[in-house]
Amino acid sequence: MKIKFLFYGLFVILSVLSACNSNKKIKKDNTKQTGINTNHFSVNQYFNNNDSIQIIPNKKGDLILYLSETLESPGNPVKDIHFVIYNKMKDSVIYENKFSNSTIKWHTNRHLKLTRFYGITEKPDGTNIKYQLIDAYTGEIQVYNNTNIK
Repeated sequence: MKIKFLFYGLFVILSVLSACNSNKKIKKDNTKQTGINTNHFSVNQYFNNNDSIQIIPNKKGDLILYLSETLESPGNPVKDIHFVIYNKMKDSVIYENKFSNSTIKWHTNRHLKLTRFYGITEKPDGTNIKYQLIDAYTGEIQVYNNTNIK
C-alpha cells in the first residue's frame, strides 16, 4: 500500500515538472516564431488584454505591424483599428495610431496602405472610399486616389 502511494506521489511530481517544462518550451518557441526581441516592448502597454492582435511583419522583416481590429456587429457597424509599428533594430515602437471604419496593411517595406470608408459603402470601388499611405518612420500621411494604389 505504501509503495503504491509513493509511486503515485512520484508520478504526480513528475507530471507537474513535465508540464512546467513544456510551458517554458511553448513560450520560448513563440518568441522564436515571431523573431522579435522584446526586451523593452510590451504589447500590454498599447493594447487591452481582450484585444485580438495580429502580428504582421513587412517583407524585409525589420518593421512589425501589431494590429487590433474591432469586429463589425449590429451594435457596432464599423471596423475600428488600433495599431503600432515596432522597429526590431531600434527595439522600440516608432508609430501608433487609431482609425475608425478603416483597414490597414503593408504597401511597401516603409509604407502602410490605409483604406478609409466614409458613409454607407455600397460598392468596393465607390467614391466614398479613400486611400492613404502612412510612412512608418515619420508618420506622414499622403492621400492617393484608387488608381495609384494596387
